[in-house]
Amino acid sequence: MFGYREAAAIGKHISLIIPPERLEEETFVISQIKEGKKVDHFEMVRLTQFGTLVPISVTVSPVIAADGKIIGASKIARNISEQILLQQEKAPFF
Repeated sequence: MFGYREAAAIGKHISLIIPPERLEEETFVISQIKEGKKVDHFEMVRLTQFGTLVPISVTVSPVIAADGKIIGASKIARNISEQILLQQEKAPFF
């Protein structure tokens, strides 16, 4: 979705795809996960390898160990570019 090959992205910080002015979105998501809360269909914009902005919707869930500790997060992101274009086409024109 973001144009990176595995070797260019594995081991890199998530800020690789976050526009600098939108870093607070990731801070919000992480704060919710630390509290054990799920983030559902949160819309944001991310950067491709080529600098193009991509609107996405993410769902993030905490990964919880058997002892109840949060040990990570599971994130699903989907490109919503087409959905946004369809909404804009349906918007009334004044």
